[in-house]
Amino acid sequence: MLKGFGAIFYKESKQIKRDRTTLIFIFLIPIMQLLIFGYAINTTVSDIKTVVLNLDRSAKSSELLWSFENSGYFKVKNEVNSKEELIKEIVRGEAQVGIIIPQNYSSELLAKRSGSVLVLIDGSDSTVASQAMQAASLIGVKLTTTLQNLKVSTNNIDVRTQMLFNPDSKTTNFMVPGLIAVILNITTVILTSLSIVKEKEKGTLEQILVTPIQPLGLMLGKIAPYNIIAFFQVIIVLLLMRYLFGVPISGSIVLLLFMSLVYIFCMLGLGVLISTKAQNQMQAIQYAFLTMLPAILLSGFMFPRESMPDIIYLVSYIIPATYFIDIMRGIVLRGADFFDLIDDFLALVALGSLFITIAALRFKKSI
Repeated sequence: MLKGFGAIFYKESKQIKRDRTTLIFIFLIPIMQLLIFGYAINTTVSDIKTVVLNLDRSAKSSELLWSFENSGYFKVKNEVNSKEELIKEIVRGEAQVGIIIPQNYSSELLAKRSGSVLVLIDGSDSTVASQAMQAASLIGVKLTTTLQNLKVSTNNIDVRTQMLFNPDSKTTNFMVPGLIAVILNITTVILTSLSIVKEKEKGTLEQILVTPIQPLGLMLGKIAPYNIIAFFQVIIVLLLMRYLFGVPISGSIVLLLFMSLVYIFCMLGLGVLISTKAQNQMQAIQYAFLTMLPAILLSGFMFPRESMPDIIYLVSYIIPATYFIDIMRGIVLRGADFFDLIDDFLALVALGSLFITIAALRFKKSI
């Protein structure tokens, strides 16, 4: 029954041993998963980017802001001069929380009346928003208790929270736009990472190599058809997002489609780069999978980036999905315009150009 088992076992073992890339992936991927899940992923939010409009400018308002920062949940990035400027900072994604201290804050406390503070929270990230709301309310309760114990005031510090852009904190509104970025990451990278590898395996690459085609022309020619396919894929998933999941699009649909094209270009460039490295289709799929894990776990799709260790947070800046998720949530939920998202746009253009350039340089136009 087991005749030939030993010979086949020996053959397969030798074959696996010769395939160094597969061996590396067998051990590398579990290590990466363990490190990311165990070290980088933290659902407890800290250092939430906060902008302040302090109209009171008193010692008591400074104490209030100190309480927010000292809580560990909030990190003041900037102070603004108007409510419009504060909301603009949140729309642009520069801040997720805005604290407005009214002009009469300290005088109300001195008169032993309630001091009101308004905290505006970006609801486009439901995980951060819910924890920010709870933390802000808790700070108000603690300050009130402290003042009452010190017999400074018998009334409350009224911290009023207001959710912006996703007031019902619907998880669908938060997850689906990010999910589109992840889906495009998976499909586009796999499609293009197999393109040149198939040419290698079929032997048709030699026929291309003897033509006067330049490496960059070959790379762009490989990308163009998949770009069109992926664009139609974007239209389909956006229609499903809007009419199946009921996620409203607050911003410009034209801008959203344009930004999607830029992201597709970037991811197809990464796929072509992978195809110049992989020797066969199995290696291409393995390399493609290696890019998916960070896109899902480190881009802000599922877990807030602010709670990640500094080194992991820096790594997230080289992941294209990080920028497109910001773009999707910015346009869909916050109604952001092009200039609000220009940093993310430039980052995607730069990464896409880098991937294409490296792929063209790696491609040896010789037999």
